[in-house]
Amino acid sequence: MGAFDFLRTTDEITGWHGPVTSTIDWCELNYVYSWYIAELVNTLTNVPVIFLGLYCAWATWKAGAPKRYSLVHLGLAGIGIGSFGFHGTLKWEWQLMDELPMIYVASYAAYLVLDTLPGFKPRFGIAGPLAVLAWCIFVTVS
Repeated sequence: MGAFDFLRTTDEITGWHGPVTSTIDWCELNYVYSWYIAELVNTLTNVPVIFLGLYCAWATWKAGAPKRYSLVHLGLAGIGIGSFGFHGTLKWEWQLMDELPMIYVASYAAYLVLDTLPGFKPRFGIAGPLAVLAWCIFVTVS
């Protein structure tokens, strides 16, 4: 018995978004709490991720850190948005908007950790961003 069982309307059905087209379907039953949201709990748990990413981007900007650090937090909010859409619809297109930003933001964050010298000075010049971009393109088209 789950925390949201009082909302349960019927057994699992095809919802408003149509049949599931994603290659992954998580353990939560689909469309049992709402005809509009495929996986209610997985969808709602992304709301804090979105707000945390936006708040951290604002706090980093306000603290005067270089813009590249606010960008990584905006990327986190983007992951939350993509994951919200994916778990809400279970559509393949939203699955891509869930998974690819995770790779992009993780790659960018790793670059930031490895590239920053004391004083927030870049270490690798243009080669670092180009390597990250090449990696992300490779993963996207693979």
